[in-house]
Amino acid sequence: MTDRYMESVCRRGHVIDYFLTAESAYGRSSPSFCNDCGAQIIIQCPECQGPIWGGERGSVPPRGPGQFCSRCGSPFPWADRQAIVYRLENLLETESGLDSQGRLELKEKIAVLTAEDSSDKSRLAAGAFIKKIVPKAWKIAEPVLRAILTAAALKELGIS
Repeated sequence: MTDRYMESVCRRGHVIDYFLTAESAYGRSSPSFCNDCGAQIIIQCPECQGPIWGGERGSVPPRGPGQFCSRCGSPFPWADRQAIVYRLENLLETESGLDSQGRLELKEKIAVLTAEDSSDKSRLAAGAFIKKIVPKAWKIAEPVLRAILTAAALKELGIS
């Protein structure tokens, strides 16, 4: 038996229950839809089906749901844009193998890629540059890129 509970959260980030046991989570004793917004309630990461971790035995409820899966690192549906940008930066910088100048240039391209006011054309140029200089990191970052790029930009960059 673990000292950690699972959490049920709606797809918009409203926490339904911080202290679910595996039996109650999978036994469907919790509701299926959020009372606040009507969104579907989830108890697992949509990408890897890992649990969404809640509170620990004997603790007060956490301050809110985490924004990323602790198993696979994918953003949850309620992750905000800034958190997703940080995750993208972390993935690309740590997996890049670049020197300090290359990392600075990479950070500048990430800023263009993720800026809300960037045009698709400038995002495509930044994405193509990143894909060329850090192909291994680019592949790792694809799930995060799906969350911040338009469908047209994803298609143009070869991400389906």
